[in-house]
Amino acid sequence: MLRLFDKVGLLCGLLTREKAFAGPFAVTVDVTRRCNLRCIGCPCHSADSGGNRPAGTPIQDLDVGMFDRLCGELKTMGTRTLVLSGDGEPFLHPRLLELVSIAKNAGFRTVLITNGTLLDEERAHALARSRLDLLRVSLWATSPEEYEKNHPGAKGDCFSGVVNGLRLLTSAKRLRSSALPRVALHMVLNRHNYRSVVSYAGLAIDTGCNAVSFSPLRTFFDRLAGIELKPVEEESLRLSLRQAKVRLRASGISHNIDETILRYKIGKAMRDKVRCYVAWLHPRVKVDGAVQPCNPCRWTMGNVTEQPMKEIWNGPGFREFRKAITSAAGSPRIDALCDCGFCCYISDSLRIHRLYKWLAPLSIGRAPSM
Repeated sequence: MLRLFDKVGLLCGLLTREKAFAGPFAVTVDVTRRCNLRCIGCPCHSADSGGNRPAGTPIQDLDVGMFDRLCGELKTMGTRTLVLSGDGEPFLHPRLLELVSIAKNAGFRTVLITNGTLLDEERAHALARSRLDLLRVSLWATSPEEYEKNHPGAKGDCFSGVVNGLRLLTSAKRLRSSALPRVALHMVLNRHNYRSVVSYAGLAIDTGCNAVSFSPLRTFFDRLAGIELKPVEEESLRLSLRQAKVRLRASGISHNIDETILRYKIGKAMRDKVRCYVAWLHPRVKVDGAVQPCNPCRWTMGNVTEQPMKEIWNGPGFREFRKAITSAAGSPRIDALCDCGFCCYISDSLRIHRLYKWLAPLSIGRAPSM
């Protein structure tokens, strides 16, 4: 929830079409490029998606000192949420829990995204002590068979290991009488698992999770078109999502089902239907310090090892990007570097646009309304 000061700064920046007077409000930081899975929808480690994006660099893990400095900079910029993610599995970073501690000591709401395969009893108790706010476990299956289809090369017993890890964390929290970290199960929907949405809700209830989230599969410029849902399958999915919504609501578990349905409705035509405002809200910092607007966009704005984030946030890269995404003509660089289909920031962009469209005629350069 943005404060009034943040909203005013956001709107002032939008009126310039290129500058930010507030934010970033949330920042994603990649902590490692190493991974123990080859998820079919991964842009980095799946051969089917044209992966191996991390190749060609010796830097595999986020530098702890760089992260500490970054947290200090972001604190002065008003950032409130840090998401620790990766082009790999965060628990493979040898000092992951130290990164969590640095983020929490700096006062951030801290989220950690993991595939859950390394969540054993020791890590469960460590997480329960860590003050981490949210652990999001990316689990694309409700059975060993589905797991093997979604994670080529992995054995089905990995599924049982993730489920057991979730139960261990629930027990560790109960022993400490702690509500943290809240746990969210996340499923990337595709032709291998879309029929299991209602069962997925049941799995979340059974393992003591607090939330469930879904997202459409990103096809990475149609390289994964073979496993994306067809229109008739999307219609079936919508019915299942509504059934899951009833079950989750009855159990007091939060979800993003309405947003998921909206993302399917907008589909791949996001930039034709909804203006993007991510460059006023959020950057993603890669393991080597490179800064990009979001995960599906490879347009690099600068590097935090070379200049402060505050300079990058209003530097030439972000200014050019902001002008490009608010232009009716678009940009060849965005077309080449950004896969905007099924955008995960759709709800944020819609909320901002409901207000901004009335002020757009005052913008410098008069960005066209939608």
